[in-house]
Amino acid sequence: MIAYHMSPVLHPVGKILTGNGRPKVEREIEEALERFRPKAYLDHLNSVYSRETTDFTMLGLDGGYIYRVAIRGDYQRHDAGWVGQLQLAHLKPKYAKTYQHVRNQWPDWTDDFVAATSTNYWTGVESNEPVWELLSVEAGVEAQLSNTPVMAAATKGGWRPS
Repeated sequence: MIAYHMSPVLHPVGKILTGNGRPKVEREIEEALERFRPKAYLDHLNSVYSRETTDFTMLGLDGGYIYRVAIRGDYQRHDAGWVGQLQLAHLKPKYAKTYQHVRNQWPDWTDDFVAATSTNYWTGVESNEPVWELLSVEAGVEAQLSNTPVMAAATKGGWRPS
């Protein structure tokens, strides 16, 4: 399957990407996701992340080079919107005292919330604001689409070379 990958690292065409073993989000969120991950599913730390679109907003990325990749083998499709909900709940205690809208609108980090949200992520339930990501064991770099790093915010609606 053809997909798109963003990385701050410059990769040569032909390179086979694999997971790097590093957390993509806060440790508590990675631990929560792992706790509810069905055994048949790929874990976050050892997966390659890609998308079906060149829109990398809403994924918590700062930016990077944009690549077209060929996913090698099986892949799994998950809605990262659920990870975003976990991030809001995780950050709520930090910002709720200062910002009333955070206190009133962001979810609370409770056992039930974490369980339901993590399960929704792994089982492919679509959130209110879906952000689909593809996890795979490997992906081959077919083309480097950007010559310089691109800010993730500049990819809203899909990145197009200038």
